[in-house]
Amino acid sequence: AAEKGTVNTKTQGKFMNQRKEEEIDELEKAVFNSLESSRKNIHTPKKDEWSKWQKKQLDHIGKTSFSSLYRESSSCEIRVLDKTANIYPEKYYASENPKKGLVWVEEDMMEIKDIYKNKSHFIKCIVELLNLNYR
Repeated sequence: AAEKGTVNTKTQGKFMNQRKEEEIDELEKAVFNSLESSRKNIHTPKKDEWSKWQKKQLDHIGKTSFSSLYRESSSCEIRVLDKTANIYPEKYYASENPKKGLVWVEEDMMEIKDIYKNKSHFIKCIVELLNLNYR
């Protein structure tokens, strides 16, 4: 038996792996739910409504500006056409042109064919790209 106050690293490692798997499962569900509900030609706010819409989105995630969000997070854009996904990691373009916001890192783009048959590989590629550091 372990002494009081010690950590069983085997159990801790198993818990961490289980938590990681749960997070990956959550990500997979979120990505595929988003893809299934995606549409072309969606409504966007009118020019005079844009700042109100942005503030609402930022408040929802606890941020004060998109610049701070972009500086503190990793993101990628996923484009799907005929079951093939192109995953573009994004970086904040602040040093060169802050008004540009996020730009694709095209040299690190990944193309995944038949994403519905290769869900696990698709999600692993997204995680891999989100773990790259472009800051």
